[in-house]
Amino acid sequence: MRISLKAIYQYIYNQFYREGNGNLKKDCEDLRMYLPRKRKRRMRKGSRKPQKVLRRENLPVIEDRPAIVKKRKEIGHWEDDFVLSQKIQPCIKTINELVSGVYLIGKTTGKTAREGDSVLFKKLNRIPSQYLKTLTKDNGPENSDYENVERTLEINVYYANPYTSYERGANENANGLLRRFFLKGTDWSKLTEEEMLKAEYLINNRPRKRLNWKTPIEVFYEKTGVDIYEGVAFNY
Repeated sequence: MRISLKAIYQYIYNQFYREGNGNLKKDCEDLRMYLPRKRKRRMRKGSRKPQKVLRRENLPVIEDRPAIVKKRKEIGHWEDDFVLSQKIQPCIKTINELVSGVYLIGKTTGKTAREGDSVLFKKLNRIPSQYLKTLTKDNGPENSDYENVERTLEINVYYANPYTSYERGANENANGLLRRFFLKGTDWSKLTEEEMLKAEYLINNRPRKRLNWKTPIEVFYEKTGVDIYEGVAFNY
């Protein structure tokens, strides 16, 4: 017997009236605590709130990105994003590599291009330049200064289309893993560097089916000879 993920979520939220928007039904049990992200209400596709986007004139768009990026055969192609808390400040900058799945995170003091790029430079400056080929960004105004990113990292930047998160699907999925450690409403200002590094390391040390059950750390090292945690001390 096989049970789909959709059926599991339907069962859990059907314990409540109005699929989590109402009260718990009689003789039912609240099982939401066992879900990866522990959402109190079921989210529907297309429920994302509208946001400001960059004007596309003269921007390097994803349609111009080399076709090899999508094939995930060549290491060195990256994506990035911001993960917000309930309050805008501070934020978490997330960066991932498409072939290995390596995922890097860092805290910013706000959602601006300057603050986000500061974390981007800090994280990617440890990666040899031959493994920095392209970077695909969200179309939000917080990613406006792409020319500075290209100059600093010597990398080619491209922008996904507005409201097309599937064009950066690997990053969106990795952000979902991060939410298993830090749920919606987490006060990022209280997170220490050690707590964030621990979450990052555990995500990168998680075996993946698509990697033949190797971890992102292992795959990145096999393909580049780079140990992304060389010299980093862990206290756990």
